[in-house]
Amino acid sequence: MDWDNKEEVLVAIKQKPISFIYASDRLKDDYEVAVVAVRNDRDLLKYVSDRLKDDDNFIRPFLQFKDTALAHASARIRNSKEFMLHALKDRYTCIDLKNLSDTLKDDQELVSLLVFRDGRDLQYASKRLRADATTTLIAIKQTEEAFRYVSNTLKFDESYLLKALDTNPDVVSLIPKYMLKNRNIALRAVLLEGRALMWLCEDFRDDLGIVLAACKKDKWAYGMASKRLGKFVFQYLYYNNSCHTPFIEGIKKI
Repeated sequence: MDWDNKEEVLVAIKQKPISFIYASDRLKDDYEVAVVAVRNDRDLLKYVSDRLKDDDNFIRPFLQFKDTALAHASARIRNSKEFMLHALKDRYTCIDLKNLSDTLKDDQELVSLLVFRDGRDLQYASKRLRADATTTLIAIKQTEEAFRYVSNTLKFDESYLLKALDTNPDVVSLIPKYMLKNRNIALRAVLLEGRALMWLCEDFRDDLGIVLAACKKDKWAYGMASKRLGKFVFQYLYYNNSCHTPFIEGIKKI
């Protein structure tokens, strides 16, 4: 087998793609040979020549796959904002913030587009952007899990937490316990999602105002109140109100 013979190598690759790793450096730099190899096994991208790894037209088609194509691209490509924006416009799913350069991880426009696609990508953004309210709220809107990667500065900022709750009420489960002792935050949480009561401290679950606010949003929230208030609301529902009368109307009269 002549690993520097293009015809023989192409036949070998079509039969067994992994054969590409034995090809000569000249053929690993051959556009046609490299494309055939990588189309059959995308992991072979790491074996193509540095010149092809730096070729926009060669790399771009492989971005349609959900793999680590970018990880094997040249540093120039991984640092090219224009290349990434073009790829995102074409809806290539392989653009992963994790594999971008530190410079691009700190680019607000690009990072905002990527966390809008998958909020969990916020974990790979720069420290500066993880402390940026606008960028982080975009991520949180997609998934509450993004809140895990928000800077501590924002996690302990009341005004920011109120905006985060308005953006995605489910974020309440991830807010630091210390901040859930803040009445404004606790009240906003239950007004948006009654069952958020379960995440509040014991004092608030025994606070009539907060418990009633939660029950007005979700009648079953009484089960998450303190034993004392939960029993009170339960008794009201079953003894002071007709079973055929909507609970919400009765609770408004308390």
